[in-house]
Order: sequence, then C-alpha cells, then structure tokens
Amino acid sequence: NEQGMIVEGKWDEIEKVVEEQYPDDYKNIEESLYPLIAEAKKDEPDTETLKGLVQETKDKMMKFQEKLHTS
Repeated sequence: NEQGMIVEGKWDEIEKVVEEQYPDDYKNIEESLYPLIAEAKKDEPDTETLKGLVQETKDKMMKFQEKLHTS
C-alpha cells in the first residue's frame, strides 16, 4: 500500500539520527511503527488495527517531539 511506503520513507529520513542519539526513544517508537508500516503495506490492511497503531505511534512521536523541544 502506498501509505505504508510513505510512512516508511519519512521514518527512514530520520531513523539513524534518532537511533544514535535517542536509543530508548527509538526502540519505543519502533515497537509500534514497524507493525504500522507492515499493516499499511498490505493489499487490504485491517482498518481497526491501523487505527490503533496510528494512534499509538502518533502519541509516541508527539512525546518524543516534546522531549526534543524541552531539551
């Protein structure tokens, strides 16, 4: 699915920096991000699964963004 490829591409742009500088945050984000990408790439992704993973990943990314702004 195209949306899965877009999400993966955007993460790939910043992945190495996050992994090197914020390893705990990286691990936390990836625990929901990779399942989200995998589900989104399916020909017929499960909508309910996607909704949960999108929300979980979004929450983690927002917390990470807040951490960066307060550092």
